[in-house]
Amino acid sequence: MVNGHLNWQGIAQPDARNVGITGTLSLCVGGVTRTYVATTDASGSITFTTTLTPGTYTYQLKGVRSLATAGTLTISSGPSNVEFGNELAGDANADNIVNSIDFNILKSVFGQASSVADFDNDSVVNSVDFNLLKGNFSQQGAQFSCP
Repeated sequence: MVNGHLNWQGIAQPDARNVGITGTLSLCVGGVTRTYVATTDASGSITFTTTLTPGTYTYQLKGVRSLATAGTLTISSGPSNVEFGNELAGDANADNIVNSIDFNILKSVFGQASSVADFDNDSVVNSVDFNLLKGNFSQQGAQFSCP
């Protein structure tokens, strides 16, 4: 079991807006990518259940509207605790880059209750979401490599 913690940019902790945001953990296991999906709780904690043997693995963590983080993590025989860090907001189309495509998506749903570009998870796309996107414009999330 991997017990992790992360910060979704634009959402304080603890905050009910953290609840239910999906993160996908990709791990490189013997040259093969394995993925695990879980959701965060109010404090940004996330738990992935794996059946992996103890060891060190390369990972990428990606939220659906965030830029990915990556690194290595160690799984022990008991629950392993990992700090995944900050997931930067602004990736409306989930391609791991914040660019004009994301801006156009945000523009098309601005002022509406749409989860697509609601980066702070407050149920409406507004200037807060625009500013999050603007602050990360032209950034790319961490890449994942599984040789």
